[in-house]
Amino acid sequence: MTIANTLSPASMADQIEQIAAEREAWEQGSFKKSNEELYAVLERCLFMYAEVKTSQKLRKRLNTMLNDRGIAYNSGTNTLTKIVRVVFGNCGKRAYTYARVLKVAEREKPENKSLAAFITDAGGIEEVRRTQKGISPAKMREQAISNAYSWMEEKSVVVKVESADELMPNSDAAHSFSLAVVRQEANGTQSIVYGINNQALLNKALEYAGKQLNKQHSVERVLSMEAARTEAREDAVKAVVNKKTSEEAA
Repeated sequence: MTIANTLSPASMADQIEQIAAEREAWEQGSFKKSNEELYAVLERCLFMYAEVKTSQKLRKRLNTMLNDRGIAYNSGTNTLTKIVRVVFGNCGKRAYTYARVLKVAEREKPENKSLAAFITDAGGIEEVRRTQKGISPAKMREQAISNAYSWMEEKSVVVKVESADELMPNSDAAHSFSLAVVRQEANGTQSIVYGINNQALLNKALEYAGKQLNKQHSVERVLSMEAARTEAREDAVKAVVNKKTSEEAA
């Protein structure tokens, strides 16, 4: 690429504004129309799947169509993915993405809502694809942050700071948290060297903390259940031994 070196700060700003305007026109025009057309095709795939999945004859015909087109599949390939592959051809991972989106929509989309509205409201194809157990990534983040709030409100103090204005929570926040940058000192102590009350940064930290705390609580629950099962087994063995001892004594 040849660099013309003809830009001035003013002309650069003008050109960026022009490019941004073209991007906005594309989003509202070709891009929006393209997405709407894609969602319409996917919705027809979903309608097709509703019938094919209940008919062995239709599923056999679908397999024949795949074979005729030289599209690979195996016994583990689900019917929805097969339909997507026939419709979109050998489109690689996109077939799994679209099939995943349609699976989520089949399970969660209200009957009176179009697929286009469902995908758009969820934040797009990728957000729907990443949905796990009916929970979108955005909702999972919210839950992790909420869990961290709840756990940390009750958590015992690790380091107590008597006075640090820079650690005051954000004045717009409905909680009493802020972030601290901690430096490890050579003598083994730790020093707070900076305070942050930016809400976006705080939420990222709380999201991470919430996920880690959730894992920790999951492990604790498993260990607790295992301990309870062990205790139950021991009690059962003791009961059998006591019963046998009583019978022998009689």
